[in-house]
Parts: sequence; C-alpha cells; structure tokens
Amino acid sequence: MTVKTQTSQPHDEVVADMLRSDPEFRAAMINEVMLDGDHADMLILLRQLTLAEGGMKVIAERTGLNETALYRLMSAKGNPSLKNFSKLLDSLNLQLAVVAKRETVAA
Repeated sequence: MTVKTQTSQPHDEVVADMLRSDPEFRAAMINEVMLDGDHADMLILLRQLTLAEGGMKVIAERTGLNETALYRLMSAKGNPSLKNFSKLLDSLNLQLAVVAKRETVAA
C-alpha cells in the first residue's frame, strides 16, 4: 500500500501567495496592522510583502536602498524612517494616507 503525503508550504510563503494575488488584500492587511499599532507585526508584514514581490533584491532595486539596509529596517529591531517606509510602500505599489479618527460613542 502506498501512502501519499501532502506537502505543506511554510506560512510565510502561503501569506506571500495571498498578498501577491490580491492587491486589495495587501492594502487591507497594511491598514489593519497600522490600526492595531503593533510595530512587530508591521515589520513581519513588510517582510511577507517583500517575499511576495520577489525578495529583497527586487525591492532594493525598486527603492534604491541596498539589501543590507532593507534587511536591517525590516529586522525585529527595525525602525524605518518615514522616508524609507514610503519608498518601501511605493515599491509595493501602495501609498501612505492619513484619515481622521472615527469618534467613539460614549456608552
């Protein structure tokens, strides 16, 4: 009897496939992470988006930043400047926008 085993993809590759195939999902993910305000989650998502777009080399060429700088700014201790964050978003065909906060209704 032959047993077929199902191969699985690493989580980051699955997420990258989803981000690659759906630009609206990509924007929604960035917006959600920004609303949550979790810096670590944002850096993880930026790495997943970079993977979806072909990797650090591709993003380095699009942003004009070197690969080492990209690895550093997306590392767990990364803290990209607004300028570099904007370049990164632009290379991912996204843009940064600011909207007024929704007022919360007092209970």
